[in-house]
Formats: sequence, structure tokens, C-alpha cells
Amino acid sequence: MTASIPRGGEKNVRIDSAGDRASGRGLRDSRAGTQHGQRRDVPRTEAAPPELTITVLIPAFNEEGSIQDTLDAVLLQTAPVERIIVVDDCSTDRTAELCGAYPAVEVIRTPQNAGSKARALNHVLPQCTTDLVMVIDGDATLASDYVAQVLPVFCDPRVTSAAGCVLSKNVRTPAERGRNIELLFSAHFHRPIQNKAGAPLVISGCATLYRLSDLHEAGGWTSQTVCEDVDYTWMGSYSA
Repeated sequence: MTASIPRGGEKNVRIDSAGDRASGRGLRDSRAGTQHGQRRDVPRTEAAPPELTITVLIPAFNEEGSIQDTLDAVLLQTAPVERIIVVDDCSTDRTAELCGAYPAVEVIRTPQNAGSKARALNHVLPQCTTDLVMVIDGDATLASDYVAQVLPVFCDPRVTSAAGCVLSKNVRTPAERGRNIELLFSAHFHRPIQNKAGAPLVISGCATLYRLSDLHEAGGWTSQTVCEDVDYTWMGSYSA
């Protein structure tokens, strides 16, 4: 089950590990013999977690109200990560100060406000050397086994990106409850159909793992259409 929230959408999202994952394949169609984003799901029972290293990137602009919850959730993951980098996109609040209080967290500030999540991420991409890069929004909170649940799909060398289910953290008001129902419907109905058809519309960018070699081959992230997660999914799905 994978639902998605576009960048700039609902704040304070919770990223769940339950259910199936959506995965993007096809950035390197030639190596797998696939065309136009054809995909094969990797059953969870058949996949053992690969020994892959992970760098977590958290692009942040004025996220002082949520960034600590995000970092705490990353540090509590049952599957370890090698590096945690907060990309401070010239925040004017206490985001950098709060992140700097974590010994395990690196804070890298962009020279000037990048103006987009994609450009902020590309600023630090050359410094990443691990097998995988995980991008997490500064207002997202992961389930403790999120990484452990998503990681096994990378046993398939054709998988270039993968993400889990996105749910609303706040469901107090009618609007929030309605949004959560929409996300659940997307996760349980729309996304499985898209996966079976081999054409997911988006690998949601709230908490997504990417294969670093494919990111370099793609030249990083762009925001030429809607936002970076849509761009990256469509580039993988519809490139020959």
C-alpha cells in the first residue's frame, strides 16, 4: 500500500511500513530487458534484506516545529543507516540549531535558498557515497521498521526507487479524516492497480529510497513537471 502527498501538500504526515511498497523500475531499462517502465513486484516473503548502505537526506526550510520528530524516527530505525544529512535551505528559524544538537546528524546549508526541494537535494548529492539514498521530508515521521520493510525490494537490481504507505498524522478534524480516507483508498486501490499495470503515477517523495548509481545516471532530481518525485517516477516509467 503506497499513498503519496505532493511537496507542499498536507503537513505532518506519518509514513507507515504496513502493506506493499511501490517501486520504480526502468531508469536502466536496457540492463533488465524491460521497456517503458515494465515492472515485476518482488514478493516480501521471497526477498531478504540486502546489505546495502544508506544515506538519509532531509531537505528542510523552516521546519523547527517538526524536524526533531523526523530525526528521532530516523535514529530509531531497526535497520541502521550510515549517514543522516539535513540540507538546511537557508532556514530563518531554529531548524539548523535543533538539528545540530544531534551528534549523529550532519547539517549542510545551501549557499542561498535553492527555491525547490530538488535543487536543495542536488546540492548535497555529490557528497553521497552509499549504495542507497533515502529522502525524507522534514515533516514526516517514519514507523520504526520502515527502512527494514522497504529495503528488501532492492534485492532486485532493476529496482531504482521504492517507498511505503503515507498516512495523515493528524485525523482530528473532518477535513483531516477525509484526507486520510483518500490516502488509504489510494494505497489499497489505486496503487496496486498501477503496480500491476507497471505504471505507478508517483513513487511518493515523503520517504523514498533511491539507488545512488541511478540517481547519478539521471543527473539527480528535477522539478520540471510538478515536483521531484513525479519527475523521477515518470522519467523511469516512460524513458525508452
